[in-house]
Amino acid sequence: MNGIKYDIIADETIQYKGRTLYRIKALKSFADVSKGDKGGYIEHMGNLSQLGDCWIYDNAKVFANASIFNNAIVEENAEICGQAIIFKNARIGKDAKIYGYATIGDVAHIKQNGDMFTRSNYFTVSNITDHGYNITFYLGKSDILVNASCCNNVEELPKQVFCGTINEFEQYISNITRAEVRQPLEDLIKIARLQIRVE
Repeated sequence: MNGIKYDIIADETIQYKGRTLYRIKALKSFADVSKGDKGGYIEHMGNLSQLGDCWIYDNAKVFANASIFNNAIVEENAEICGQAIIFKNARIGKDAKIYGYATIGDVAHIKQNGDMFTRSNYFTVSNITDHGYNITFYLGKSDILVNASCCNNVEELPKQVFCGTINEFEQYISNITRAEVRQPLEDLIKIARLQIRVE
């Protein structure tokens, strides 16, 4: 039992996308989780590390070969699957869906109806902020390229659609004064630079 922070509740299961998921229960207190608290759902113990303060809250679901490590948090109705890895202090919430080979760390905060799908040379994220950003990062001939659009009108942004290099996009969003809009975009730039390898 030493070092074990949670276990599955064998008689609290749901059927989801053809898989049996088990609700988790804390066996000891850590971070803001108290001993006895129930969490979200996992398919197997490999989905959530026993180390660190990582946790799955609410009705969030982690399954297939996805893994949550370090102090990462998955909450609300978020869904993590495929080969996705969520680590460090990343926080995934609302109705976000992270799948494919996504790797999310640092202090990334993806919320709302975010949807991230990754391959080795590109990934797309939709609705990552309250302003409905849809962004694709992909490998060009010699640099990471970005195609971004904003579904909702944000007065401080000079234009609704961006297309250019990742460095140009970084400069573009540096002029956004509202941290709740700028920070998720900055986090995604960090993820893109880790995820997409430029030779």
